[in-house]
This record gives sequence, structure tokens and C-alpha cells, in this order.
Amino acid sequence: MVTSPFRHVAFALSVAISGVVAAAEPEATSNMNAPVVSVVRQETDVFASNKAGVFRANLESRQWRKLDLPAGMPLGGRFAKVPNESAMVLYVASNSFGRSAAEGKYGVYASSDAGETWSLLSENDDYGSVLLLPNGSLFAVTNPLNLNGPSHVHLSKDMGKTWRDITGKSFGSVFDLFPDPDHPNQVCLRVSSTRGYILQAGDERYLWNATRDWEWHPERFRTTEFFQRGYSTQTTLYMLAATLNNYFQYDFGDRTAIPSFELSSDESRIAVAPGREVVVPITIRFREDDAYRGWLWEERRATGFRNPEPTPTTVTLIDSPSSYALWGIRVEFQGQRTAKRARASDDIYRAQDRDAVRQRLLSETNWNEIPLTSSLPYRRQLDLTRLHDFAAKGTYRVQLTYDNSWLADRDTGHWVGTFSSPVFEVIVGESKQ
Repeated sequence: MVTSPFRHVAFALSVAISGVVAAAEPEATSNMNAPVVSVVRQETDVFASNKAGVFRANLESRQWRKLDLPAGMPLGGRFAKVPNESAMVLYVASNSFGRSAAEGKYGVYASSDAGETWSLLSENDDYGSVLLLPNGSLFAVTNPLNLNGPSHVHLSKDMGKTWRDITGKSFGSVFDLFPDPDHPNQVCLRVSSTRGYILQAGDERYLWNATRDWEWHPERFRTTEFFQRGYSTQTTLYMLAATLNNYFQYDFGDRTAIPSFELSSDESRIAVAPGREVVVPITIRFREDDAYRGWLWEERRATGFRNPEPTPTTVTLIDSPSSYALWGIRVEFQGQRTAKRARASDDIYRAQDRDAVRQRLLSETNWNEIPLTSSLPYRRQLDLTRLHDFAAKGTYRVQLTYDNSWLADRDTGHWVGTFSSPVFEVIVGESKQ
């Protein structure tokens, strides 16, 4: 008989994540748990769009108010990108978004008074990504999915009254626009054509040059993207959808969904004496919204869906309190950045006989199977000196990664994948504040 190297351990712990439950006008109450289609944050307010309308909340009061929209302005649209300092809100209603946009007069709408009034800048039924630059240049993609021929990219310098086609020799599906970091007042394209590419132009003639996305500006992985919040899986990609009801309970920002797994240090700032072990209590939580799950089930029932009401999700991770093989680390200290992958993934990936190395790692310690639910987190302590040298005095910025990709067993029900924590600080040589 083959025995499993994993031991099932139930951790009798629970966590309550508090948050402000936003209020809505009576007619919108039933849609508080509908998924948010698009969200954008400004200096004092946040705007959200769902199937019921467009809503605004002050970031301090955290109370949602449904906005009055002009007749014919479709619901379920998406917000365009505008400069951080801009008071402009751009809203795009398009057939390209599938069923998310209702019937009406499609196009790009603008508001300069926090959504109190709106004007239609440009009418079109197949807008995709839309971007406004600080100099007032407005860019828009049409036919982003290449459903009616190739995608097109347009530039307007009079806020949508007239457009110039700058598609040129671009190719593939243009799914995103972003400001060109090398040429002010210009734009770059993210396109998909078998693989991903970045299209960039040397001047405003827009003679596009294509670079594979992982080769474009490689230094960004050492700078702005060094501490990116990675998340991947070989099993189920669990995501927590934003709703009006839960938006202020979690750090959604401008996102409509975040990974269901939350790995974090229990303290954002940890002070230790020089030469001491850097022991950090960490927690892994599984974020799931019961109200959203119930709303989705009711929506499906209304269309003939007759399955039983779904129950809370349980996922199974693996770990060992005596092992650090599943833990990676990224550290920034005095301008130097160091990244170390989880030992299990690194050793198995580099091995000629991967199965032999995997079996060796599985036999090194007693591995626990850890059930994780929205009310049952996993807690342990990590000695970070097992992962990095913290001998020098100073402030270290640290990010942790959990990665069981090469060691967990999907066939026995394990969730297989990787996710990372927010950045926290380790201060060596100071007293704890």
C-alpha cells in the first residue's frame, strides 16, 4: 500500500476581516452584491460600475451613491485610464465588452464634476481600451478582439471631436494602451499575436516597433516590477470579485478582482537586534464572499439553473513547520535587490531527474495537508534568516512567496500554485516601536 507523505492537519483558528458595509439607494440594494465591472479611484472618490448603474463613494465616508445618468447612457460600461491628477472621469460603453454593457448610445462619456453630469465625447459601439494623457491627447482602440477585421488605434487631440488613425503596421489584438515611458505625450500598445508584444514608436508618426513583452525594458523586473504580487496555479484560479458591499473590506484599488489567497506578515514593521533571528508570524487566508456567492446562485436560478446552493470553498495546501522548502523571498536593502525562489521549485526545476529530487524533498520532513477556508486561516512562524542574511544594520524591504508548484499533488486534491505577500519592513538595529 502506498502511503501519502502528507498529514492532514486542521488548524482551529478563525479570522474576521472587518470592513465598512456601503449603503446604497433603495432601488440599488439588491445589486450591492453584484460584481463590479469596472472601478477607478481618484484623490477623494472612487467610482464603480455594475449591471445596475454607476456609483460614487467618498474614500473617507465609504458610502456608495448611485449616480443619475443621461438617458441612453448604457449601464455596465468601463472606466478609461486618466492621469492621476485629473478630475476627469471617462466611461466607455461598448459592444466589445459583451453582455456587460446594456443597450443604449455606445461611446466614450466624460464627466468633470465627479459624475454629476455627463457628456458623450465620441459615439462608437466597439471601443476597447481608452487612455487620456496629461497633455489632453485621447487614445482609443476599436475592434479590440479583431472580430470585424484588425484592431485599430486612434488619436484625438480635441477630446473626441476628430480622430486620427495611427494603426499603421500594428498587428494582433490590441488589448491595452499605456503611456510611453520613453516619449512623453505618446502611447505604447500591448498586443496579443500568438504571444504578447509591446509596440512602441520613436515619434508621433507612430511607425511601430515590436518587442516581445518579456524583453521590453527588462530593467522593470529589477525596479518597478521587482515586488510584483505574483499569482499562478495549475489547478483552480480562485479570485475574489469586487462588489459594492465588499470593496472597502479589501485592497481592490482599481481592480475588479483580487486573488483569493492572502499571504501577509502579521506586522508591517518588525524590529530586531543585530545578530538575532528574524522570526516573523505569517498568516495565509482564503478570501471568499458568501453574499456574492449567494447573489450569483440566485442570478443563475432566475435563468433556470437548478443546482443546490453552493457551500463555502475548502482548499488544501501543504507545508511543514520544520521546512522552508516552499518559501521564497525578495529583499531590497541599501539599493540592492535580491530574489530567492522557493528551494523546492528551484531544486526540482534544475534537476535532470526531477522525480527523484521531488521524492527526496518529500521524504525530508513530515508534510501537512492544510485545509483553508474563509473562516479557517493557516498561521505559522518563519525565521527569515533561513532565507536571507540580515546581519547588516538598517531597513530591509521584504516580500515573501509561497510556492508549492513542484511539490504538491493535484491528484490528491492539493491546490497547486504560488502567491506572494505585500512588502513589509524588517529593521535591524532598532528598538521595536
